[in-house]
Amino acid sequence: MLAGDSASHDVFGPDIQWTSQIRHGLSVIGDLAESWDISSDGLVITFYLRKGIKWADGVEFTADDVMFGYRTIIDEKTPTAYSEDFRQ
Repeated sequence: MLAGDSASHDVFGPDIQWTSQIRHGLSVIGDLAESWDISSDGLVITFYLRKGIKWADGVEFTADDVMFGYRTIIDEKTPTAYSEDFRQ
């Protein structure tokens, strides 16, 4: 998520699929989201997270975790080349 080069992003990216990934044939498969809605103008995507997903320490994964990651990525103090991808 915060890798500064494409090789690191390729290595660590699969471990942190926040919501979904695109598979062969361009079908989208939810990893942490069981479904999602896209607003009619295409500017808002609402994700509905799967229940029962837990971190390695047993703590349940929540929307707060998603927001923490999102805010970290877009924070100007976070040195990452990918922040603009999440601001648009």
